[in-house]
Amino acid sequence: MSVEQFDNLNRLLKPKLKKRSRREPLPTEIRIAVTLSFLAHGDKVTTTSLFYRIGRSTVYSIIPEVCNGIWEVLQPTYLRCPQEAHEWLKIANEYNNKWNFPNCLGAIDGKHCRIQAPPNSGSAFHNYKGYFSLVLMAIVDACYRFIWVDIGNYGSLNDAGIWSNTTIKQAFESNTLSVLAAYPVPNTNYPLPFSLVGDEGFPLKTYLMRPYAKRNLQNNEQKIFNYRLSRARRIVENAFGILVARWRILQKPIAQKLSTVEKILQAITCLHNYIISTNLNDNNYLHDEMIDKEGVDGEIIPGNWRNEIRENGFINPLGRVGANIGTAAAMRQRDILAQYFVSAEGSIPWQWQRIL
Repeated sequence: MSVEQFDNLNRLLKPKLKKRSRREPLPTEIRIAVTLSFLAHGDKVTTTSLFYRIGRSTVYSIIPEVCNGIWEVLQPTYLRCPQEAHEWLKIANEYNNKWNFPNCLGAIDGKHCRIQAPPNSGSAFHNYKGYFSLVLMAIVDACYRFIWVDIGNYGSLNDAGIWSNTTIKQAFESNTLSVLAAYPVPNTNYPLPFSLVGDEGFPLKTYLMRPYAKRNLQNNEQKIFNYRLSRARRIVENAFGILVARWRILQKPIAQKLSTVEKILQAITCLHNYIISTNLNDNNYLHDEMIDKEGVDGEIIPGNWRNEIRENGFINPLGRVGANIGTAAAMRQRDILAQYFVSAEGSIPWQWQRIL
């Protein structure tokens, strides 16, 4: 975070963090710096308190207060789910221009986030992977920014149940989002519905495209579709990776109260978007070496975030959240996209080399 970004964040948070007390309170700059240091370095509260020469109990009270303020101040501007059709259309155009996937509203993924076992919680947060967790599910735009997050489902819940309970699924299925019903695929007059892209763990829906089953690929069309979808879906994988690499509090089980853990996750997703959005021209947070890149022939050059995250680190993917088989309309939509990707209008030069 640059000095200018910190000063602007302090200006935004100062009214929210203002205190009235007979004792002189700590300046907002110090409280924000303590919280950012704790989130970015992943130190223990004791270490942070010694570094800033602040009482440990004071640090424990500062962290949730500032994280909550960050969410309340930044979320309406920097992590706002699109409300109008033109906002969704802008995201879809960015996905097509950058990642050659038409009518894409975002890439979706979910992660189990390690936490210290909450007191008296029994097995409520103990997941099938053998540790305690909260679930973070998110949709990411073409520029690695979160446009929707769902935080706080129990790790012990069935993964399919986690997806079923999300507000975004319910909004898509009830058609309450301001998304155009269909839009012509680029260079054609054929309209297709808008959709998210997800991995094989998600169900196939008209609003959510998933790859063809790898064990049953029937032709090159399906292989090309899987490659093109994977290319677009890799954005959310990178977004989660950057989040963990930059905010090292996520690289170990978070030893805080459950309510504080939720506020921490809310704060870091907002801060992630804030830093990317306010410093696009010279962004050290999201530099070229940090994210996955493509060579001239489409070969993937792994980003540095992959080296900074331990294999058994903070976040681990969800299991299957839906059935393999979708509706007839969803399967037909996927087949049409697969045909489009091998046509003269929709192909990209290096895709055949990547599948062969």
